[in-house]
Amino acid sequence: MSDFFSQFDQGQFIEHEGHQIAIQLTPPDQIEDFSKVFFPYPAGLVVVTGGDRVAYLNGLGPTDLRMLKPGEGTRCLFTDNSGHVIFDTHIFAEADRVLIFTDPGEEVKLHKHLDFYAITEDVQFEISKEPLEMAMVFGFAQNAETLGGELILSGNGGFAVLFGAAGFFAQLAASGFTPIGMSLYEELRPLFGIVRPGVDYGAHQLPQEAALEPYIEFQKGCYLGQEPISRIKFRGRVRQRLEQVLSQNPLEPDQPLMVEDKQVGKVTSPSQLQTEQGYWNLAYLDATLAEDPLAKILANGEVLQVPRFMAQWAAQQS
Repeated sequence: MSDFFSQFDQGQFIEHEGHQIAIQLTPPDQIEDFSKVFFPYPAGLVVVTGGDRVAYLNGLGPTDLRMLKPGEGTRCLFTDNSGHVIFDTHIFAEADRVLIFTDPGEEVKLHKHLDFYAITEDVQFEISKEPLEMAMVFGFAQNAETLGGELILSGNGGFAVLFGAAGFFAQLAASGFTPIGMSLYEELRPLFGIVRPGVDYGAHQLPQEAALEPYIEFQKGCYLGQEPISRIKFRGRVRQRLEQVLSQNPLEPDQPLMVEDKQVGKVTSPSQLQTEQGYWNLAYLDATLAEDPLAKILANGEVLQVPRFMAQWAAQQS
């Protein structure tokens, strides 16, 4: 157990694939400022070197890495020949290498995947045990350097993915951010629209179904899985799509969503945290509902709100 985690006498942890996952660090009733918290994200690490490293990685999925420069990062999707997302990662470019952060345990599978497709390219892969600390930070509004880390990406609502050397978690805490465990992180994800593989989507789904369009570039040229992903863009649409859904009462995982007597979706990630707007959830919905402003989507008889649909309808009216 790291020095940072050892200070939490009441902390709850589990081990998974050789990684330590904090389930709870600070109890919710002891958090004074929910606007500044961070989750010590457990991550595997694959280091990619060689002169062709960026070009090679660019050919393995829909995320555009062509202009990735040292000191820049992004969420990066790797797809199979069918266009399905098989690895959902965060990457960061340094001067002579690319760091790929995976979900815990996925680093071994990713290493084999990368090695399988490398034939003549100047590229090498290594599973690294370098003590880098990665965090999902909520309430991020600073320059990452002031927190002693590197910014991979920032998202809507003030969350960011950062990493640093050993001691980064402690520096975040010293900067006024309260550490939380995965239990509370899972409650925060729906508020910020953070999609989690294995919960909100699986390897049988296309990235457009999982609302991962921000990490797709349709003009980048050939890559593994390009044809089915492009076909959805230019010739058709998905049948269902992950959406943020607002309810006035808490929902449950897998809860069916209805229009009249027809099921049109289900909840994947509910949140029990009440906000001024209500309870935020992630849920799959029939994609045709985006075209019907009069559709009443129900859960337990309650009419739900879909913020993206509402914004879309408002834009059409104006």
